[in-house]
Amino acid sequence: MDTDQYNPNDHGPRVLVIDDDEVLTQYLELILEAAGYVVKIAHDGEDGLKLAEEFSPHLILVDFMMPVIDGLTFCKILSSNPRYSTTYLVILSAKSDGQIEGLDVGADDYLLKPINSELLLAHVRKGIRVAKRRNYEYTDPETRLWSRSFFQSLLEIEVYRAKRYRSELSLILMKFTSSGEADKLPSQFLNLIEGLNLRQADMICRWADDELAIALPHTSAIAGSIIVTRSTQLLGPENPLQLAGKTCVDLDYSLEIIAIAEGNLFGSLQQNGSLMVNGGEQI
Repeated sequence: MDTDQYNPNDHGPRVLVIDDDEVLTQYLELILEAAGYVVKIAHDGEDGLKLAEEFSPHLILVDFMMPVIDGLTFCKILSSNPRYSTTYLVILSAKSDGQIEGLDVGADDYLLKPINSELLLAHVRKGIRVAKRRNYEYTDPETRLWSRSFFQSLLEIEVYRAKRYRSELSLILMKFTSSGEADKLPSQFLNLIEGLNLRQADMICRWADDELAIALPHTSAIAGSIIVTRSTQLLGPENPLQLAGKTCVDLDYSLEIIAIAEGNLFGSLQQNGSLMVNGGEQI
């Protein structure tokens, strides 16, 4: 998950605290907010998973023993999902003999209770540094969007999920031309993306220097084509950034969703930029 793409109104690194002890979570919230972090609280692992998806934290502090989903299971779930490859996981526990087990299931760190505030903040600072460094490894350096290789690993997860739960999934590929300076292209991309108002669950990457890819869970190709149309409208005829080719395909058409999309994008370029949907229908 690109942990730098949550909310432009946030003014600090994001920390999610998950613990069923409400007194402790209030204490941690006070300490962390005083240190300049943006903090969200959950009191069980299930709510923690929901908040992790909504909040895109840089770092998560999670209790070892919790109702519904315990800390070990929580870490196992997150560490197996590429979306959270940049997130730093810290287990909090009174169990001094649980460190090996905690680290083995994917936690990055393990802190013993009772919590020493200065030690906690030192570990949080270290974790934030690691999370941000990871973020640079998985993203395009000019735009901070997902890199192509990492986006493809995320898309594999979404394809598996869509097949298992019989839900919709569509993929947009857009190729651009720009009459402006080449070094302006990343900022032009980001200005366009900001206007699209994509959902938190949507995934976007810089597919090539002049191309963007967007994966839209729970969305058909026909519905996804609205995003492409919106992109054209946002750019307008006077914008130096223009769409040269565009396509949107969905999982129902073929499991080879990337290959179909790239073939359609080539077809779109041959048809003066017409929007190609699924098997090549022009819109």
